[in-house]
Amino acid sequence: MRIAWLFSRPGPLEGSSTARGRGAAGWLRTGARHARSKITVEARSKTQPAGAAGRRGGQCLRAGCGWAGIAAAAGYSSFVIGPLAGSRLNAANSYVSELEVAGQPASGLFRVVDAASGLLLVLLALGLLRWWRPDLLGVLGCLCLAGAGLASFADGADPMSCAPSISASCHHRLDQIPITAQLHQGHTLSSVAGVLCVILSMLLLGGSWRAGAWPQWVVVSRMMGLAVAILAIVEVPLTFTGRGVGAIERIHVVVVSAWIASVGWQLYRCARTADRQAGSRSGCVE
Repeated sequence: MRIAWLFSRPGPLEGSSTARGRGAAGWLRTGARHARSKITVEARSKTQPAGAAGRRGGQCLRAGCGWAGIAAAAGYSSFVIGPLAGSRLNAANSYVSELEVAGQPASGLFRVVDAASGLLLVLLALGLLRWWRPDLLGVLGCLCLAGAGLASFADGADPMSCAPSISASCHHRLDQIPITAQLHQGHTLSSVAGVLCVILSMLLLGGSWRAGAWPQWVVVSRMMGLAVAILAIVEVPLTFTGRGVGAIERIHVVVVSAWIASVGWQLYRCARTADRQAGSRSGCVE
């Protein structure tokens, strides 16, 4: 009976010091576990939103650079609103830059648009360098695109001094001189540099391999670049006669604008991807 009573004896009473000691130790261990869990949850809650905010910020920047390219394309072809602005220049024979000559209707507006389009082109080029993963050809193409933007800004900052299509003396002074002499004119030099840069950019970016690009991009970009180069060559002899130079120039400006808009749209497409894997498929990085 005594042995059975020993084995069946209950443990320490709840009010005893032993029970109180074991309960305190258990409470401390449980409290420590809860504290560690709370710290971990708080750390995750702080880290995850920060990472998500960073991704959203990168997507917004990409989208902004893409829209900058689209806006630059629209500004590059601002001549289409010339008649609405009150211009009476002959579109077939006048240079696009004649809209910016002092004294022409809304000339200040066209100068501002030209300069702003150049800065937007530079922003587009920087966006391409950051998120398009360009190879060496692509890097050179982006640099040429930035050069075209700077040339456009220079065109707006230093417009033509007169309008050759409506002034015989201006035409004789600006156009009926050797080409080497024409290149000593600030506006002519920036215009020629801009055309060369944009042609090289079209050819280089078109020949640059990029994951996720449109399948037809290589062919279309190169063909558009060659078309602009041919139009620019055809335009050279027309500058001496002043006949048809405006029509040729406007065609090549529209082609360039369409290409810039397509580049901006492709960069904007990258911003629509929400995670790194989707961004890789579209050829962009986070």
